[in-house]
Amino acid sequence: SSHNPGQSFTTGTTTTVVYTATDAFANVGQCAFTITVTATDTTPPVVTVSSSTITRQVEVGTPGVNVFFTEPTATDNSGQAILISRTNQPGDFFSVGQTIVTYTFQDPSGNPASGTVTINVIEVDTTPPVVTVPSTTITRQVEVGSSGVNVFYTEPTATDNSGQAILTSRTNQPGDFFPVGQTTVTYTFQDPSGNPASGTVTINVIEVDTTPPVVTVPSTTITRQVEVGSSGVNVFYTEPTATDNSGQAILTSRTNQPGDFFPVGQTTVTYTFSQDPSGNPASATVTINVIEVDTTPPVVTVPSTTITRQVEIGTPGVNVFYTEPTATDNSGIANLVSRTNQPGDFFPVGQTDVTYTFQDPSGNPSSGTVTINVVEVDTTSPVITVPSNTITREVELGTPGVNVFYTEPTATDNSGIANLVSRTNQPGDFFNVGQTVVTYTFQDPSGNPASGTVTINVVEVDTTPPQVFVTTGEVVRTAPFGSSGVNVFFTEPVAIDNSGTADLVSQTAQPGDFFPIGSTVVTYRYRDASGNEATGTFTVTVEEMVDTTPPTVTVSGGNIVRTVELGQSRLSVIYTEPTATDNSGEANLVSRTAQPGDLFPVGTTTVEYVYQDPAGNEGRGQFTVTVIAVDTTPPSVNCPNNVFQEVELGTSSAPVFFTEPTAFDISGQANLVTRTAAPGDSFPVGTTSVSYIFSDNSGNEAEPCTFTVTISAVDTTPPTVNCINNVAQTVQLGTGSTQVFFTEPTAFDISGQTSLVTRTSAPGDSFPVGTTSVTYIFTDASGNNAQPCTFNVVINAVDTTPPTVNCANNIAQTIELGSTSAVVNYAEPSATDISGTAFLVSRSSSPGDSFPIGSTTVTYIFSDQSGNEAPPCVFTVTIGTVDTMMPMFTSCPNNIVQSVELGVPGTVISWTTPTANDAAGIASIVSNLQPGSFFTVGESATVTYVATDNSGLTDNSCSFTVTVFAVDTTPPSVVCTNNVFQTVELGTNPVQVFYTEPTASDISGQANLVSRTNVPGDSFPVGTSTVTYVFADNSGNTADACSFTITVTAQDTTPPTVNCITNIVRTVELGTSSVQVFYNEPTASDLGQASLVSRTAQPGDNFPVGVNPVTYVFGDNSGNQADPCTFTITVNTQDTTPPTVTCISDITRVVELGTTSVGISYTEPTATDISGTATLDSRSHTPGQNFPVGSTVVSYFFSD
Repeated sequence: SSHNPGQSFTTGTTTTVVYTATDAFANVGQCAFTITVTATDTTPPVVTVSSSTITRQVEVGTPGVNVFFTEPTATDNSGQAILISRTNQPGDFFSVGQTIVTYTFQDPSGNPASGTVTINVIEVDTTPPVVTVPSTTITRQVEVGSSGVNVFYTEPTATDNSGQAILTSRTNQPGDFFPVGQTTVTYTFQDPSGNPASGTVTINVIEVDTTPPVVTVPSTTITRQVEVGSSGVNVFYTEPTATDNSGQAILTSRTNQPGDFFPVGQTTVTYTFSQDPSGNPASATVTINVIEVDTTPPVVTVPSTTITRQVEIGTPGVNVFYTEPTATDNSGIANLVSRTNQPGDFFPVGQTDVTYTFQDPSGNPSSGTVTINVVEVDTTSPVITVPSNTITREVELGTPGVNVFYTEPTATDNSGIANLVSRTNQPGDFFNVGQTVVTYTFQDPSGNPASGTVTINVVEVDTTPPQVFVTTGEVVRTAPFGSSGVNVFFTEPVAIDNSGTADLVSQTAQPGDFFPIGSTVVTYRYRDASGNEATGTFTVTVEEMVDTTPPTVTVSGGNIVRTVELGQSRLSVIYTEPTATDNSGEANLVSRTAQPGDLFPVGTTTVEYVYQDPAGNEGRGQFTVTVIAVDTTPPSVNCPNNVFQEVELGTSSAPVFFTEPTAFDISGQANLVTRTAAPGDSFPVGTTSVSYIFSDNSGNEAEPCTFTVTISAVDTTPPTVNCINNVAQTVQLGTGSTQVFFTEPTAFDISGQTSLVTRTSAPGDSFPVGTTSVTYIFTDASGNNAQPCTFNVVINAVDTTPPTVNCANNIAQTIELGSTSAVVNYAEPSATDISGTAFLVSRSSSPGDSFPIGSTTVTYIFSDQSGNEAPPCVFTVTIGTVDTMMPMFTSCPNNIVQSVELGVPGTVISWTTPTANDAAGIASIVSNLQPGSFFTVGESATVTYVATDNSGLTDNSCSFTVTVFAVDTTPPSVVCTNNVFQTVELGTNPVQVFYTEPTASDISGQANLVSRTNVPGDSFPVGTSTVTYVFADNSGNTADACSFTITVTAQDTTPPTVNCITNIVRTVELGTSSVQVFYNEPTASDLGQASLVSRTAQPGDNFPVGVNPVTYVFGDNSGNQADPCTFTITVNTQDTTPPTVTCISDITRVVELGTTSVGISYTEPTATDISGTATLDSRSHTPGQNFPVGSTVVSYFFSD
């Protein structure tokens, strides 16, 4: 070499170093590189800060201020130091608090240096607190003669921009006693800066009169009677009066006055007295009752006087429901007092009279009658016997139907006659394939119909198997060399069946399946809907191709890179050799340019491996081996010691200067990569870790150089104390002292720790009545004492005990029945109080007042001069009455005589219940018989009433007799025949009609037929005829005529006969979706006129591919509808178009002279078909196959 490592090189020069290597065969190789030595500057500039801390003051609440200052400057050994950044500049706005401004300079070599200026902006407070007075004026009222009152109110509060406003004085406090008149209370507050502020509350204590007048009502209730229908009456009465402690009570309003007209009912008259001189109102009421007296009986409404119900012949009767009679009365109330039956009762065949009796509240009775007629009729339909409900016949598939013979249904009836009136088919008729319901209808002489049905099922049977079509007997395909087989696509066999459906039930393979090399037989099996099966088979043959594929070589590791220490020329390299695989299963290594363990020179060497299969196809694999010389030794670092510095407690950070670490490297160049801080940076209070990292030009990084910078803070500031407001507490008058609990003052210090040095009192201590000063002193851990915190504890004595009341007992007094009120005198309640004075605040009544009958509550309320009100004193004054007068009947019925219908055993008799009056009120009026009782024909009964008043006194002076006798005025009751309906076949006229004749019964036991216009068995023409029967009894009472109609109707019941057509089949080209089909339409004939009702398609319509059912429905003019005619139009598709083949262009290849063949790959031809599937049947060659020199024809064959 021209130079050696460690040799000295001159600064500012570039030297070329040459290495020469010679091997054993004298082959020479050279390596050259250059070494350049450059002088660098590593000394940072020196920064000069003229003033490291600048302080400015602003008003409290001001966010900050613009500050101007002298900027730091810098010098450097290069003669140039450039300012590259500053976090602020003179004239910037600085917020309240401390802001550190950092200036950074840099020399031309990129060495940085920093300097900081601390800007302190401090708030100064000159603003006094703001006082808030919740209510500037407080007004309290006291009773006339009171000297004053204790007043409680919400005290003023204060806020300050410092966050603390302390109450320093107040002239009064809540709960103090304030005399009558106006008192101004002054509150003074002060903030920590000594700025004072005041607020005032005005207390007004006013004397008032709150006692209302006392009202006297001579009579609280006045009653007057008027005749029913009168609207009211003029009423005279003595008016209420009032007295007041002021000596004056004025009547200001009354809702009525004596002599006014009062309507029937209750009217409340209100008297209001005021104003006494203080405007206190008082009210009283008088109730005026005007009562009507009623003598009019109720009015009865019967919704239906006669109710008729029919029952089956032989039934004894029926439960009958009906709308009951109702009653109305001028009193608004009419009560049902009796009824001989009710809705839902059982009524026998014949006539029953039901009587309803009503009564109003005054005892006035009224009656109404409902007649219930129960008539026997025949409503039972014939009973039909169907020998066989369902009959099934089979026909060959494609046969339209068959003539069916069967035993017809029969019918019986309780009348002995059941006639067949219609049938939709009969034995021997032709029935179409499918289901036909045949309906038979019978009718008895009363016209009750009954029906029965027979279902005829005609079923087609299919015995022909499907027909299977196989496209080709053999499918031939080729498979790549070495494969076991190939997926083969082919056209599947298809099947058709006379039923129109042939389902594929199994297949041994399907298009796309994998077929092995050789021949495979494929079988398809189809089945129709009747289970008939058929199969189709063909052969799939797969042939193997020739091998033209070379081995596949795998280089497992890829290119290889190894390193040697700087100065070494070559290296032995071990690696995993490439491997090869082949579709023949054999691949042999025939050559390699190197092997594992060989020596490889510094640089890149290409290695090649060659493999060959038995067919001579070669595969190659290549990779490179690269050997690189590298430097791996990191630099050596000289790290400084830890750095320590002190600042004032509360200062958050400070700039620190220190000697930076240095580094040395064997390559001669060690570079500073990163540093977490630099000399002159600002460091926070506490310990900060600083790291320097060095590296050489080869990227070898030295271990980090780490040291700490510790900033310690010293405390000289005393604690800040949060003092409390003065404490006020109230005790009962006469108490000397009391225990007081309060929230203690607290303190805060920048050191985070304060302690209480002394206190003159503590929460829970006992304080005397009056004002006591309490002082707290706090200090911090550095011995800095805070200013003392002093506040007052004020104990006030007040009276809170209400007076003691001596209440009166309840009072009871009796007066004569009929009096409404009485004057009552009593000893009034009294009260005493610990203050020596207790006075009466209010009373609801006073001795000598007039009290109404019943219980009246009297309330007295007392209070003392401090406003303490005693619980109310409550007692009752009860006025009772005594009765000595017997009741007296005011009405009594006369003797009663009533007739009833002959045969009726008796009747219900109602009368007006007697009434009675008594001053005490009537407790009950009872009798031996009640209105609505049943009285027997020929009986004369005595009815006696006894009245009893509420005091138990009685009167039995009311009695009368009731007599009942019988007469016959009732005509016979006729059970008429229902209208008769009979149907005959169209064209029949007239017809013999049988019916059940009307019958009649009479209460006398004899009812005679007087006349009839027809008899059962007469012939009646088509149309409606009226038949009339008349009955009478032996007393000459004739019943209303019984008339009914006989209607004979000619009816067409035979449906049209339809000539349906056979199924239609059309074939279209595959791909055609539908086709227009023309056909001869079905026709129909009828006894009357047959018409087409509906059809789902018509000749000339387009029909889609598939099976399309078509239905025709015919009907006649009588609405008889024939069974639907249904046939199918089947459109089948047939493929006659061969596939379309897309062939490829001719292919030309050029080979070396002497080469006999070459493998050629190409894109194979493809084919499409309208059926969607085109299958490759055969090909003469495949892509990749060897072709000889010359021209070869390649053929592909496709089919659908």
